[in-house]
Amino acid sequence: MSKQYRRYAPFILPWMLAAGCAMGPGTTQARREPIDRALLTARIEALLDYVEDLGAAPCEAADAMRARHREVRALLLEGVLAENNRGYLRLWEAAQSLGAERKNSIQQVLAAENRDRKTVFREFTERQADSRVTVTMIEGLWLERRMLRAEPGHCFQLPEAGAAYERFRNGSAGKRFGAAAAPGAWVELP
Repeated sequence: MSKQYRRYAPFILPWMLAAGCAMGPGTTQARREPIDRALLTARIEALLDYVEDLGAAPCEAADAMRARHREVRALLLEGVLAENNRGYLRLWEAAQSLGAERKNSIQQVLAAENRDRKTVFREFTERQADSRVTVTMIEGLWLERRMLRAEPGHCFQLPEAGAAYERFRNGSAGKRFGAAAAPGAWVELP
């Protein structure tokens, strides 16, 4: 250590400690509490309740989702749309046999719904007190809750291998499929 550094250390170190740039002897970095998944899940349930015409409005994009909920639900049950493992819609197999005009109108609904879902997920993330909550986390929780509410015939892409897939497999939605459900697979709810 240089002489110059030793000379200024008694003056710089207290400022660094106060600013949180350094830790003194015997101190440890603060432990962060785990993210409250139950609270996030309850908030997503409230959002889904709103979209399904059961709760209070959280934002404008949710209003638009609510307005088209019945149309999206009908398209999902018809097998024209499916939900991927990030909670967004995509055209599904039955859409391939549709005429160009009908397919185009469905694609417009799909694009509007996905845009609004992204907006809702982003706004939802920004409103959380915990900065570790990400859009990806909200997308996964949204999918988990949607799978629990889905009706027979609804097509989903299962979560990829990992904690989300294990929660799905061990939950009531996963038990509907048994051992046949593989991570990332596209399935139709029985």
